[in-house]
Amino acid sequence: HDGTATLESPPNHKCFDSTLSPVLQRRKAAFQNTAASPSSQPVFNISFPPDMLGFLRPAPAAAANPPPAVLPPAALPSPYQSPSKESLVLKSRLPGPLMSIEDFCLQYELEDQVLTKLLQNGYTSTRTLRHIRISELKEMDFKFGEIAELKEAVHVW
Repeated sequence: HDGTATLESPPNHKCFDSTLSPVLQRRKAAFQNTAASPSSQPVFNISFPPDMLGFLRPAPAAAANPPPAVLPPAALPSPYQSPSKESLVLKSRLPGPLMSIEDFCLQYELEDQVLTKLLQNGYTSTRTLRHIRISELKEMDFKFGEIAELKEAVHVW
């Protein structure tokens, strides 16, 4: 031993006496307490909206309620009735910028026949598009493809 202090042999001084050091004694006691007690891991609580993970829940069991009354055929909603009553601009969407029908057809690459039919029926600006119904387009002799193209243009608009 050459008199130098190392981790294995601390200096020969009362501050480094491991049997007397209160800090070392507290550290040993704390280590022994944590080793004896079950490990306390952090707990993470995550809250999700109730409908976010609904697909993971099993389907509810069939209730003992009687089946709903059968509606007469006239009262049944028909998927074939809604498109004719449907507005060209859906109520859930905000209309796009105001422009002339000519500019609208040019910008959204609509055929000349679409522009001609709209102008012949008095539609001059995009302000009036929200008042057009699909059934009215059929009355104006729009073809199914022209209606689809116009609906797509309005959707993008």
